[in-house]
Amino acid sequence: MDQQLIDLILGNLDHYDYPGFRIKICRDAGELDFGGDLYGQFVPADAPTDRELDAYHHTLLHHTSEHENLAGLASVIYWGYATFGNNGTYGRNKVTWFMQARGNGPASAARCLQEARNAVAQAQYGEALGAVGQMSQLGQTPFASKVIAFLCPDHAGVYDNRIANGLVDHPVLRNQTRPGGLFEHCTGGVGRVASPTIRRKYQAWCVALGQIAEHVNGGGRQPRIRALDVERAIFSAIA
Repeated sequence: MDQQLIDLILGNLDHYDYPGFRIKICRDAGELDFGGDLYGQFVPADAPTDRELDAYHHTLLHHTSEHENLAGLASVIYWGYATFGNNGTYGRNKVTWFMQARGNGPASAARCLQEARNAVAQAQYGEALGAVGQMSQLGQTPFASKVIAFLCPDHAGVYDNRIANGLVDHPVLRNQTRPGGLFEHCTGGVGRVASPTIRRKYQAWCVALGQIAEHVNGGGRQPRIRALDVERAIFSAIA
């Protein structure tokens, strides 16, 4: 595997500092009502995103309760808009629109996430992307991929505009998009997840992230890194 790429990853593993916004769930009345006597409070970041927050979202998205599933999706959306607007104001609005959208109830959340879980269990990350994209506000790669990244951090990562631009503009990454390169089939992956082409590009992206993680972990590295950690290192490396 290309040593420049590995050096880029290793040099940026500890540089990820995206704000750790989340929606805290509670059983008392809150700003959001997810049904089933489950409520939520917006919690602006007091620290960067870390594995504890990853585990929080992962648990909600895998929960057997449809209400926790809906809360998990809302929290990921809020997290994803952490850098937009004033202290998460835009993210709050996006969550409100998500919650009010026709058909975006607990049952739909549970159904779409179950389809996504079934897909990732078969290493079909592109199909998982399409499954969550059935819900309003999650029809584009940047946000659908955030859900899949938290759903399956060992094997998936985010694919947003920053990543898409970096694959074109960053010399080390761009070198890997050439024929035979690790990212050959990953460029141009931002778009509507209903598109088979977009889903294939996301599949290729997740496979590439997993291959890099496997290569780095092959030396007995502890703690082991995940595909999500590789993506975050790339995200951090892109100016």
